[in-house]
Amino acid sequence: MTAATQAFPHKITKSYVDRLDAPAIGQAFVRDAELKGFAVRVTVTGAKSFILEKRIGGKVKRLTIAPIPR
Repeated sequence: MTAATQAFPHKITKSYVDRLDAPAIGQAFVRDAELKGFAVRVTVTGAKSFILEKRIGGKVKRLTIAPIPR
């Protein structure tokens, strides 16, 4: 079983994303402080992706916009 962790909202910039560390287990989400629904997902392997997250019909839906090159 994996656990998702959430950091406090932060202004997402290239330098901030470059400094993000992989979580010990599961995946972590860093939500943008200015753009609602926009976030970066970081997996345990260190892979990072930009995502869009919205609540539709009472369920949270996530759409991967693009992977972030290493």
